[in-house]
Amino acid sequence: MPRLPLLAFLVLLAVGGAVRGAPAAPVGIFGKDDRRVVAEGDRRFDAVGRINRGGGSFCTGVLVAADEVLTAAHCLWSLARHGWVHPDEVHFVAGYRRGDYLAHARGRTLRLPGGDAMDEDGHPRTLPDDWAVVVLDRPIGGVDPMRLATPADRPDLEGGGARLARVGYGADRPYLPILVEGCHPLGLAWAGRVLLHDCDATFGDSGSPVLLKRQNGAFAVLGVQSAIVGHGGMQAGAAVLMQRGIPAGALRAAR
Repeated sequence: MPRLPLLAFLVLLAVGGAVRGAPAAPVGIFGKDDRRVVAEGDRRFDAVGRINRGGGSFCTGVLVAADEVLTAAHCLWSLARHGWVHPDEVHFVAGYRRGDYLAHARGRTLRLPGGDAMDEDGHPRTLPDDWAVVVLDRPIGGVDPMRLATPADRPDLEGGGARLARVGYGADRPYLPILVEGCHPLGLAWAGRVLLHDCDATFGDSGSPVLLKRQNGAFAVLGVQSAIVGHGGMQAGAAVLMQRGIPAGALRAAR
């Protein structure tokens, strides 16, 4: 499949590319802004949190095992070093809300795509490589990891029948978890490893989980938000799919 034109990477972590305020017209809002703040007391998304680095920059990540956080690889790239950040510079705060959070841990190791995955500007050379796992320095207790989608869920990704949602921390509202529900798949790209979707997402939402709403109403992690791309003359979100884009051995939770 031909490569789609990349319009914008939702990067907050790279030094020099960090965004510390909301853009005037946020990239990645498709038509009406359907995002809303996750209500206090809604425990379904406690596993989603901020991945913080120095200088106030951040991305989003999701706890998928007691000591594993899934995010986007470009969130862990240092422009100053022209390489990956040190794991202990990465802080994950689950359920972050206006300075409060449910749990905190630092990175111990990083599991990253192999080879020359990033260019000098910290952008993935191909979107299927824009995934990473932060292995934490201790297991997080009191927060249930989010379940991963499996082939048994049989999501209709090409016909548009799957029901999707996404939770993250956008730059225009960085202190609260923001949910968008009722969005849909738009198709597959990069040999089926990347999901195109219409879930609103903007700067800071990189690394946020794109979720599949299952038959019982529960959510499962379908992929990780990477970028905004051109699609049919319009914009679409792009997420690296768990089952097709991320190696099976990268996540203990998927083994």
